[in-house]
Amino acid sequence: MKHRFLLQTALACLLLLGIAAYVGRILRLSDSWTIGQADIAQLNDETKRYLQGIDQPLSITYFATDAEDMPSHLKEVERQVRRLLKACKDSAPDQIDYRVIDPEASGAVGIAYAARRKASSFSVRRVLHDEQSEQKVWSSLVLASAGQPDILIQSIEQEHLRHLEGLVIEHLKAQRQPPRPVFAVAANGPYRLLPALLNEFGDVIELDLDHESEIPLAADVLFWMQPDIVTPEHIRSLRRFVESGRSVVLAGSAYAVGYALEAEQTLYIARRFGDAWADLLQPFGIRPVPDLLLDGNAGVVPIEVDGQVREVEAPFHLRMLPAFYHMKGFRLPARGGLNLVAASALEIDVARAATSGFMPEQFGTTTEKARVLPLPANAFSNA
Repeated sequence: MKHRFLLQTALACLLLLGIAAYVGRILRLSDSWTIGQADIAQLNDETKRYLQGIDQPLSITYFATDAEDMPSHLKEVERQVRRLLKACKDSAPDQIDYRVIDPEASGAVGIAYAARRKASSFSVRRVLHDEQSEQKVWSSLVLASAGQPDILIQSIEQEHLRHLEGLVIEHLKAQRQPPRPVFAVAANGPYRLLPALLNEFGDVIELDLDHESEIPLAADVLFWMQPDIVTPEHIRSLRRFVESGRSVVLAGSAYAVGYALEAEQTLYIARRFGDAWADLLQPFGIRPVPDLLLDGNAGVVPIEVDGQVREVEAPFHLRMLPAFYHMKGFRLPARGGLNLVAASALEIDVARAATSGFMPEQFGTTTEKARVLPLPANAFSNA
């Protein structure tokens, strides 16, 4: 009796597996993409009307790694994006054309072509036999309209698919009628010029985050420079702002450096800031290191003391040249050197960052001449 029960159990399991495989095959053949989720190929009426009203040919290129070479959590992405593009073409067949290209399949030629269209591969995690590794994959859309610069939608992953239709349409609309962005700025001391600079490109909301914690969702981008006070309410408001799809630029250092001009040399005095900068970065798995970061590739800063102006080239004026950084993550080209004045190093706790839902990525460095010293307690010079 026991053997008969085990046999029946085994047969039932095999039958269930067979049904699951058969249903999966039917879903794949019928091109349904998930149960309980809107079909990516069912465009909403507003999207259809917009595409049908396009008066210039639109060419869409999807650079994608073949599904067989994708990690398991991305295997469906290429097929779903292809279905979305087909639905777009069906809405306006005379104006829209699309193609799907795997740059790796054509070797250096395919990769070079993708690079000319500003697309690039990106790193994702791959789990194989309980071991984790990183893998470079392609998943980027390039939309080209006559007389307009290309639109790049980079690094499309599974969680982005439900937003992709709207993102494509908003990019196309913005290309014809560029929106005026709204910047929220929390800046103290030497950063007070930032709102005036940003005002040339959009509308500016100036925030006093030392006395309030609310970050308005009316802004598209937040610039928060060298905070003095960071509370749990600030972190909650910041997370709400990011999770709404908006962008944030945080900048700061663990210390500042003051200057004293003498007859023959310039002396520097390091001043440690409080814990606010560390408190702001800690939830994201990042820790500022209060060491003096130096590099042989330094920039020049004009300093005025007692009516005297002197160009100071200190080794902590870090200068990052375009050869040492890339801006693809910002959808912008590298347009010259970045000067970082008295910037402290950042230490990344990868495990904590992953737990927070964010993954830090280094997009630039200085040179091979970088070095680190303990932050001096007394005045010091270049020597």
